[in-house]
Amino acid sequence: MAVTKNRLLTTLTSACVALGVSSSAAEVTEVDSAILIYSEIDRVSLAEMAVSAKHDFGNERIGSLKLVFDSLTGSSANGATSANFAQTFTSPSGSETYTTAPGETPLDGSFKDTRGAIDASYSFPLSRLTKAVVGSHFSAEIDYTSIGANSSISRDFNKRNTTLSLGVAFSHDIINPQGGRPDPLTTMIDQQEDDDDKDDDNDIPNRLPGNGTKNAADIILSLTQVIDRNTISRLNYSYGRVSGYQNDPYKFVSLVYPDSINYLYESRQDLRNKHALFGEVKRNISGDVLTASYRFMKDDWGIKSHTIDMRYRWQKTEKSYFQPHVRWYNQSAANHFIPYLTTDEPMPEYASSDYRLSDMTAVTYGLKYGRTLSSGRQVSVRLEHYKKLKNKSPPDVPEVMSGLDLYPSVDAIILQASFSLGF
Repeated sequence: MAVTKNRLLTTLTSACVALGVSSSAAEVTEVDSAILIYSEIDRVSLAEMAVSAKHDFGNERIGSLKLVFDSLTGSSANGATSANFAQTFTSPSGSETYTTAPGETPLDGSFKDTRGAIDASYSFPLSRLTKAVVGSHFSAEIDYTSIGANSSISRDFNKRNTTLSLGVAFSHDIINPQGGRPDPLTTMIDQQEDDDDKDDDNDIPNRLPGNGTKNAADIILSLTQVIDRNTISRLNYSYGRVSGYQNDPYKFVSLVYPDSINYLYESRQDLRNKHALFGEVKRNISGDVLTASYRFMKDDWGIKSHTIDMRYRWQKTEKSYFQPHVRWYNQSAANHFIPYLTTDEPMPEYASSDYRLSDMTAVTYGLKYGRTLSSGRQVSVRLEHYKKLKNKSPPDVPEVMSGLDLYPSVDAIILQASFSLGF
């Protein structure tokens, strides 16, 4: 992605002025650009472009700006279970239908979205050993808008071998789904009924009034410690609280009858508290760098997750390196996750069939190659494979789903190319 120095200088200087920073002596010191492709096999694909820049204002004062644009296309699982017969669904707008073949996972092929985002931050010293950072965030999609702010303060101790920091962040999101917000656990209306039930304002029935809103607040406490001349470690504790509209308006839950299936819009709790503990160690091994980390997360939706991440940067030559990477992720299911509902059980208050809330295990592995060119510019390419492992189907399922794979695996390819500039 080609970006001129003057254009980036003008953009970032404007952002810093908005933060109250004098830019009379500003100079672009670093510009990074990246293109990311994420593609699930026969499902959704993401293409993302990002440009970030830093200005060094001197005296440890640094302004940063990041611009991101991404596009999502392809087919997305709508949450309904597979069945031994063809299934027809109404699109989110209510104007079209799509049909899933017998035995196939229901996928919404009309899924598409675009997003633009901008992040700005400014770091500055409060004293010789204390530094502060303030920042802001804005992103907009077709049906989703988010605005946020963040701040942190860090303090060095023990001859700068120990750093303690505290950060806070807040965001306010507005959700405006295509066709409006579905009333939770109400029945999907087919296109013919939809046409008959629309009023003079072309409203789709079974919809809640107005937009949905969601607020998120996070607190992060971090300790970084130099162990010896070759080893550094970091330990983070974070607490997050999300309140407001958290349903996915495009997901269904199957209500299974003896010989048919109905489709209800999902219902999630409107409050979620999360606690996470993260530890990381970096070790220099004869010029190579080993990075190992572990993260544990627990929330009051019933999800517990474990993440182990390993990277080894092999410095092949003075100007090039290879970095293999492997990541293992496991989580328990949310309290309100259910693969399907049946008519012989009472209707729950909350229910979602989104596989991202299920009991799942995923593995990511790949390789990154980086090189410093003769001009001093750095380039890198990363290729990885992501796989959500298949879960076993329940032993006893209704007749309309017998013999089917209700929890198929999901495979994705991740390709990223990065290009750095120095001025």
